[in-house]
Amino acid sequence: MKLNRKVGSQDVSWFLDQFRLERLDLAPSYQRKSVWTAGDRRYFLDTVFRDFPCPPIYLHKTIDRSSNAIYHVVDGKQRLETIIRFAAQNKVRLPADFGDARLNNKRWKDIIEETDLRNAFLNYTFVVEYFDDVESSLVNEIFARMNKNSRKLTPQEVRNARFDGWFSREVDSEVENAIWKTFGIVTPGRARRMADSQFIAELLMVILQNNIAGFDQEAIDETYATYDDIPNPDVPLNVEDFKEIQSDARQALVSINEKNGAIAEFCSTFANMYTLWSLLVLNRSNLPEHGILAERYKALMREVEEISNDAKNPEQKKTKGKKYSAEAEEYFQNNQSATTELPQRSARLQALKRALKI
Repeated sequence: MKLNRKVGSQDVSWFLDQFRLERLDLAPSYQRKSVWTAGDRRYFLDTVFRDFPCPPIYLHKTIDRSSNAIYHVVDGKQRLETIIRFAAQNKVRLPADFGDARLNNKRWKDIIEETDLRNAFLNYTFVVEYFDDVESSLVNEIFARMNKNSRKLTPQEVRNARFDGWFSREVDSEVENAIWKTFGIVTPGRARRMADSQFIAELLMVILQNNIAGFDQEAIDETYATYDDIPNPDVPLNVEDFKEIQSDARQALVSINEKNGAIAEFCSTFANMYTLWSLLVLNRSNLPEHGILAERYKALMREVEEISNDAKNPEQKKTKGKKYSAEAEEYFQNNQSATTELPQRSARLQALKRALKI
């Protein structure tokens, strides 16, 4: 199959014209969802107004039944969406610290009467590579080759890009709390792919749902979407109550750890932290004093640790002949595999409640 490529250039005004004429296809079937953050978009607008270069735009040109040219965006969707959101829809602002009082934090409508600023934006020129009508399989091959070396975003990275509302901000704020580094939940390795943020989102979902749940990416997506715009009369949520429960659970972790270091010792794993957090949130009205909790929790987790060691060294267990509590055995058995599934999370929570006498 022959690929007929042409290289040229087009300025911003041309792309805006194609968008208004409905001849710019930003979402062909092979394209990914929008993943740029608001910060990414502001940074790109900074690039345009300062006339810095950017990578080429790749377009697949077809002709429709009315003999109109349609331009399908193979690569460059985020950049083109940004100029459209800025100049055609007034949905994006320039950076607040751009460095020019006429542009700082401004929308398109705020600067459109400034001829030099308007023209500087509309005349910004992209290098464009076109290829004409080809079979769809070749288009997919082109897209695949262009993205082969790109790192695939994790679901949490996509959420971070898609949502900038109330729940997203709550997750971001909680991740920054120093206790999560102290307890080993937030680590450089987890932060690189936002695994820590995803886990914190699950912890906050326990408060919102007043229940535990099995790990489900779609459920996390739905939570981000549902609680994106708060306050919202269609979404019953008392933010003050949420904050109080969140603060109480966090403080309980700190207090327990101050008694005997049990949280730092045992809760750096997501499974253990999810179980204890859920217990603190869902049973906050009838918890024992934190010193008692600390003592009972450490005793249970030491048992679980010994069971784990015995499982690795069965001969050692025969020699010791020690029996363990039913709660420790149940906790251990449900902490071996599929630890994020609801049955395992539920069994660990029930074992923990019994061990802590709640």
